[in-house]
Amino acid sequence: MATLATSRYLEFVTTWFDRVWKDQDTDAIAEMFVEDGPAYGLGGRALVGPEGFLTFHKAMLELLSDVDVTVDHIIEQDDWFSYIGTFKGKCRRTGRDVSMHGGAMCRIVDGKMLEAYNTWDFLALYEGLGLVPEGAFERGLSGRPLCER
Repeated sequence: MATLATSRYLEFVTTWFDRVWKDQDTDAIAEMFVEDGPAYGLGGRALVGPEGFLTFHKAMLELLSDVDVTVDHIIEQDDWFSYIGTFKGKCRRTGRDVSMHGGAMCRIVDGKMLEAYNTWDFLALYEGLGLVPEGAFERGLSGRPLCER
């Protein structure tokens, strides 16, 4: 198991987050993600390749400014690594700071991401953005509708 200090994939993932999210460098997506690679967990179906990811990226940046992602822990084995971290931004509509925790399991070969399995807490992000009511998770667990009619 790698620590942040010894991980060989930490530079890749932090470069991805810095270029793609913080700097909004869309060229980095094509440079770092293979053309037919799937990214799961970012919508109802896999996003395929840079083109699929760009759609997600654009939608997120229409909601958020000042995006920053930090990696808190990372583990790796062969050409796979998994990380957990925090995704932060500012709601463009309200100026409110929002965040979500999560991570992914990714496979890297020859310096490019081949596939990614994401697990981010989008419900918490949507609560912070005011898109669903606060306590939506708990309401759902209790069997109540997220929004009262």
